[in-house]
Amino acid sequence: MEAICGGLIGFLLGYLLCMVLASLEVQLGAKREDKVGELYKQQLEEQQASITKQNQLIAQLVEDKAKLVIRQQQVSDKLSELRKQHERTLSALN
Repeated sequence: MEAICGGLIGFLLGYLLCMVLASLEVQLGAKREDKVGELYKQQLEEQQASITKQNQLIAQLVEDKAKLVIRQQQVSDKLSELRKQHERTLSALN
């Protein structure tokens, strides 16, 4: 009888140990998944910040290009006006 009780206690302790280990494995797996989820979320946030910054830089480049084109046209117009004045001055001197 003692052997049966000892065997039953051993079986129950083994079963209990397996259950505890399985529970720990599930908890560790969940923690790993949480960590992976956090890393993924962090990476997405960093990518979004990078995309936002790139969009801001592109918008600034477009704005600067538009200003440059306007300024280039102004310089071209001023140069044409100076050429006309130069031609009128030369005509007046001749």
